[in-house]
Amino acid sequence: ISDNKDRTRVSALLEQEMVRVQESLFEGWMTRKGAQRLADEAALLIDAGDSLRLYVVPRGGVGAAKAWGFPPAPIADGLLII
Repeated sequence: ISDNKDRTRVSALLEQEMVRVQESLFEGWMTRKGAQRLADEAALLIDAGDSLRLYVVPRGGVGAAKAWGFPPAPIADGLLII
């Protein structure tokens, strides 16, 4: 997201429901409906030339993931959104 104000707004929105893992990477557990709502809200905050990606990792995929240096997201109901 090229505009600093837009990037700050999107980050603040994501941090309400997710954990910042890196500068521009957030993780969180939520339902498919919750993920769609959050993505729709974030998309309204960016310009046409910007990029925002949402990756859904199903519960089985989390078991295959590896993490070092940061506590992995705890297993919870719903989907892991990255």
